[in-house]
Amino acid sequence: MKKTNINKLKRSRLYSEELGIKLNEKSDEEIFKWFLASILFGARISETIAKYTYRTFERYNVVTAKKNFRCWMGRVGKDTR
Repeated sequence: MKKTNINKLKRSRLYSEELGIKLNEKSDEEIFKWFLASILFGARISETIAKYTYRTFERYNVVTAKKNFRCWMGRVGKDTR
């Protein structure tokens, strides 16, 4: 069995820190950003692709629930609201 260096794990940055998500603010916007990131990191894609995809969402300013929903509806269907 391979040994894991616990000290190395303790020093590693959290994904939320790497992505600039401020969970300590406990705002709906920051929690949604983490929700979005958690979906990406939980997908069957590499860490690099998950980070790139999240940064792309940031670049296009669709990291809030409302904007993400509107973007999605613009792609797959009509928003009836």
